[in-house]
Amino acid sequence: MKADDAFVHLSYCSQARADLSSTDLDCLLDISKKNNKRDQITGLLTYSGDIFIQFIEGPKRSIDQLMYRLRGDLRHRDLIVLSEGEGHVRLLPDWDMELVSAYEAHHLLRDALRESDRYSTVIALSRLLAKLQPEFYRDPE
Repeated sequence: MKADDAFVHLSYCSQARADLSSTDLDCLLDISKKNNKRDQITGLLTYSGDIFIQFIEGPKRSIDQLMYRLRGDLRHRDLIVLSEGEGHVRLLPDWDMELVSAYEAHHLLRDALRESDRYSTVIALSRLLAKLQPEFYRDPE
């Protein structure tokens, strides 16, 4: 099997653009579903109003092309890869792209924070968590 044919998975988080509307999000999901079906990518997306978290899986070439497009997408910034790997069984075989709740996103970020060993990633994840659910991070009065 060539490297481009390998089956891979990747998760990332990013800061959403402040003025993203529900229409923008609906359009994003519609386009993602169409493109992901074409490119044999499955995954899930969480949007909290401030933060995107996405898990994607599929052929390496397709994932690489998608990540290239995502890094240039003006609907978000500060994209951080949380995890990546290859050779696993497809976890979401029927999900071209599905939207999940902020509650689920909070737990995904907490898990990524516990597993991270890079200082810059820990700081970035901590900031994203604080934006996702600020009531968890306020100083006691």
